[in-house]
Amino acid sequence: SNQYHKNIAAKKTVFTPNEGILQQANDLGIAINHFAKDNVTLSDLFVWPDLGKSLYWNEHKGSFIIRKNTIEELEKNTINILIGSFCSGKTTIAKALFLNEESTDNCCLLFKGSDFSSGDGSRIQEVIDNTYVHQYSKDRLEEFRQLPRENRSAIVDDFDQIRNVKERRNAILDYLSGFFGKITIILSSSIELASIISSQTISNLDDVVYYDIRPFGNKKRFELISKWYRLDDYSLLENEIVSRIEIAEESINTLLGNGNAFIPAYPIFLIGALQNIDAKKQTLSGSKYSYLYESLIQSNLSAISSNYISSGNYEIDIGILSKLAFNMLLDKTIRFSREQLDTSVRCIAEDHMLEISSKDFLQRMISAKILYFDPGYGDVYRFMYPYMFYFFCGRYIAYHLGDSEVQNVIEYMSNRLYNETYGNIIVFVCHFANNSDIIDDVLLNAYNTLDTYKEFDFTNANPVFADIKDAVNSFIPKKIASSDADVSTNKQNRLSKMDEMGFIDGHLTKEENTINDELSESEEEKDMASVVAALKTIEVLGEILQNYPIGIEGQRKLEMIDEIHKLSMRSIQAIIDTIKDLEQDLVDYVYEKASKTKESVNKGEVIRATHNLINILVSGMARGMIHQVALSLNSKHLLPAAKKTFEDDNSISSKLILLDLKLNCLHLCNYDEIRKLKKDLDSRKEMLSSRIVDSIVGHFLNFNTCDHDLRAKLCSLCGLSQQLSIIAAQRNLLN
Repeated sequence: SNQYHKNIAAKKTVFTPNEGILQQANDLGIAINHFAKDNVTLSDLFVWPDLGKSLYWNEHKGSFIIRKNTIEELEKNTINILIGSFCSGKTTIAKALFLNEESTDNCCLLFKGSDFSSGDGSRIQEVIDNTYVHQYSKDRLEEFRQLPRENRSAIVDDFDQIRNVKERRNAILDYLSGFFGKITIILSSSIELASIISSQTISNLDDVVYYDIRPFGNKKRFELISKWYRLDDYSLLENEIVSRIEIAEESINTLLGNGNAFIPAYPIFLIGALQNIDAKKQTLSGSKYSYLYESLIQSNLSAISSNYISSGNYEIDIGILSKLAFNMLLDKTIRFSREQLDTSVRCIAEDHMLEISSKDFLQRMISAKILYFDPGYGDVYRFMYPYMFYFFCGRYIAYHLGDSEVQNVIEYMSNRLYNETYGNIIVFVCHFANNSDIIDDVLLNAYNTLDTYKEFDFTNANPVFADIKDAVNSFIPKKIASSDADVSTNKQNRLSKMDEMGFIDGHLTKEENTINDELSESEEEKDMASVVAALKTIEVLGEILQNYPIGIEGQRKLEMIDEIHKLSMRSIQAIIDTIKDLEQDLVDYVYEKASKTKESVNKGEVIRATHNLINILVSGMARGMIHQVALSLNSKHLLPAAKKTFEDDNSISSKLILLDLKLNCLHLCNYDEIRKLKKDLDSRKEMLSSRIVDSIVGHFLNFNTCDHDLRAKLCSLCGLSQQLSIIAAQRNLLN
């Protein structure tokens, strides 16, 4: 507090925002129920998002992503234009910028676009004066007016709420630019940017730089989750905090869609998910994720809560949304017309003897941001986010499992899980219902998927890729973490790489206009579609197993885990056989390309290089499939069934999956078990499998803390930078 007052006193001009506006700016704007702290503020949780920096007149240059030093980037500009979609956190960013200005020599005012109702200069100045009085002091108004222009700054949130009558936006922007030395305006879309391009302020710029507010990627989500759990100063130990952060990360990644995003990773969704994860609330039927998705839906509907004062209104709206989504599924479209909506409403009204206004319903759902008008595709509407479509489809199906039409749809989708939409809907059905018929349909599809291929056998010599074991070295860490600090650094680097690759980076997966489930006549395309279907089948069966540990009896669990295992091995073999058929074409293609860029090309070298590339692809795919199966069984409640399944199976793949499940999913490390498996594989000269063990162990050591002695023993066993770990252990003892 003393330092704060010293800083304020040191300012050449003493203008401090009053307590009222500071409290308002520090208010997150949503109800927060934290497990350990009351009155959570914006300063407690705020994380600067990544910004996409673009040039309006030179958009062909693309967007440059600002991941670090965001505030420094914005501070260097005299005019900032930030663009963010619904729920992207625009208002929160405006508040954070305002709070940041408090520590500078500027007197900053925070406006809403709706504050301005005229382009007349005197009316604009009146708004400025009134805002200063409200946010600072009536007594210092004249001193504020006399400040040098460069010491005044303005932030206008929701600038596009200014009605653009007679170029009003341009007039307001030009006046503000003449009065304030620095301006930040926040818009809802790049379309709105066009409405101010002709202003004098913008015309004077060499180029128009604007920033797109991006969803939270892996690293930003980790930062927010860490802040959330580190607000607890008393009840949790450090290892408990780390564990809860990891659990929350996994839950939120699943909620977002695990690579095929259902929801943009904006802070409001993430904070809502964290509250629900901590609350450990659960409906009496359905999975924990069905509750989390439902809580997001309810959050949207709270905007029109006055419509649900009378009992029954909520159920009617949910029923219409579910019927609408199911009809869209039948029509194989993700958009709907007014006529299609009218049909769904009329069906609900007739079946249940109700009087319902289709027009009123549509207006309510648009106000709640459940549905929106999509002008880019004609006179049509759609669900705001993909998860809403999947949610209501899954809900309708789960609530009508006895209908023959629904049963036919489940069977149809189960046979076409290569289609992403069908796979996602089946996953959402599984959130709502554990039903033997659904399991039977998915299992039957699993039995039939890639049934012409044998299961990949790690013990068989590979006639195509003789040196594949050497390619696995690409997936074994070259350097093993020797301390907890190294582990933390590795985690951060991994998150950054995932963001750079665009993997679970918080952005929505682009949807097609229609649900296209047709395949070409090409056998290669059919086989690859079957591999995609196999991966989705593994995911669906894993969802069912993890969500219903008691709802599925033991023997059925063994059958499902066994089929997941077999399906994964058939997928590996299918990819290998496909590559085998394409091998010569790939060699010829590489040779032809190389010949055009070099004077002399040795075809033997091209063949060897191509073989090496293929070996890396195949070994990476085999290692990845092992981990994919382990992830599908990532629950301590499934470990007994997994152990029973895999320990009764003599295949090497079963042993590798069980090891990866224990180490890299459940973080259970038993040195004697690892040593026994490693020695067995080495004695049998199963070098490919032995090196995959090294990869599994190396991954565990690089991303998990463990005892120094255990770390050194594992490094020695697998040949993983043993000396580094021993030195670290000795240093630790000396300290």
